[in-house]
Amino acid sequence: MITKADIENILLDVCEPLGITDVSVEPPTLDDKTGDGLQKEMLEIFVKKESDGQRWLPRFVDVNVCVPDFTSGRQNAPRLEALERIAGGLFGKAYISGILNGSRYRFKRESIGIEQDKPLKCHYVNVRILFETINVI
Repeated sequence: MITKADIENILLDVCEPLGITDVSVEPPTLDDKTGDGLQKEMLEIFVKKESDGQRWLPRFVDVNVCVPDFTSGRQNAPRLEALERIAGGLFGKAYISGILNGSRYRFKRESIGIEQDKPLKCHYVNVRILFETINVI
């Protein structure tokens, strides 16, 4: 069986070439005292609940590569575009597969794009991953 934490660790290993060491599996929150948004680049991994399947048990995972906006409020477009290219190469449209603790898994990119989080004053590259584990005993 592959757990939520296992999936997070597998995807963290894949994301290593991004060079971002600050990682969260919980949504970041705004600093109420200062009103400051995100202060440094951050990698967020959100594993959704598992769905039913015949041969494979699917679940979606959002991998967000967050980049703070400039003090002017504008997005750091060159950095976001560079990270989007790197992430697109790391998470291809073809399946990446492996075995962990005797359980077979595979994952692939479903979508990729740049989005905004106004309260956190950042933009992020969102990579939506379809992560599947084998449903055979």
